[in-house]
Amino acid sequence: MFNVTEFPVDRLSDRELRIREWECVMAGGYGTREHKRLQGEIWRRSSNMYVPSAPVTTH
Repeated sequence: MFNVTEFPVDRLSDRELRIREWECVMAGGYGTREHKRLQGEIWRRSSNMYVPSAPVTTH
């Protein structure tokens, strides 16, 4: 049995979001509601319509 806790995704960077999704899968939560929510957010962010709320700086 696995224990997957929901985590607010609106403040996570793209990298952190992918790590959370990977952790969910590794905890045996593939296909769970939380995994689908994380995956949906990743897909939303990767679409052409997504604009990050904070400006991206590259130094």
